[in-house]
Amino acid sequence: MLTFEYTEIYDYPASIVFSRLIDLEGRPSWIKGIMEARVTPKRTGSVGDQIFRKWKILRLQE
Repeated sequence: MLTFEYTEIYDYPASIVFSRLIDLEGRPSWIKGIMEARVTPKRTGSVGDQIFRKWKILRLQE
């Protein structure tokens, strides 16, 4: 079984950090590699929401 742990420290008030975490559609602006994010229907974190994220995984050079 693969286990992964990642820790990041933000020098901002908790209210700002959590407001960014729950803004699912805003994640491409601060998480490198996410090209697009959509939530259907338009709301934040409710049971039954569908979340679409388009990631850039490989960077190929010609």
